[in-house]
Amino acid sequence: MNAADQHPSRSETEAKVAAVMAKVLDLDSVATEDNFFDRGGHSMRAMRLWSELRTVFGVDLELRKIFESPTAAGLAAAVEDAARTAPARPALVRRS
Repeated sequence: MNAADQHPSRSETEAKVAAVMAKVLDLDSVATEDNFFDRGGHSMRAMRLWSELRTVFGVDLELRKIFESPTAAGLAAAVEDAARTAPARPALVRRS
């Protein structure tokens, strides 16, 4: 049984965050309740995780969220909150 089987993802966002965490930590899988820092994360990997989450989800996630909620479940909630509270961006208009 791998780590992800112990605490299965409750949402697509949790599953994606866990996959990003596993990638950054160079692990096969990460359970939703695994602590990023307990699984080998450190400040440089936290920066990489932050960058990957911003890219994958297209949200303006604050770096401190990784330290405050270092699990896939906690970060998924932070990502969903950031997506809900993000200011509307103006549509891009092609000018010819």
